[in-house]
Amino acid sequence: MTLTVDNTTVIKYRKERIEMTVKLTSKQAELLQIVEAFISDNCYSPTMVELAEIRGVRENAIIGMLVCMRKKGVVNWIDGKSRTLHIPRKVESEL
Repeated sequence: MTLTVDNTTVIKYRKERIEMTVKLTSKQAELLQIVEAFISDNCYSPTMVELAEIRGVRENAIIGMLVCMRKKGVVNWIDGKSRTLHIPRKVESEL
């Protein structure tokens, strides 16, 4: 479930009957939507460089956001491998 509160996106997801809530900033939520759309359109994951080009920022900014999102469990990837970025849990929309 996705809910926006005070410019912060809150995502709820279920894993093995455990419901968890994760707060994302607006930039992180936008990046998550970009990743979902890219994977849906192309059937493969974007590279960090491609995400940086889409957002119009440097690759380091994308990596920083993705590392924070990875710590929250929203995205994951295999270190050192290209195109392994994925969303490990299904995010349910609320509203």
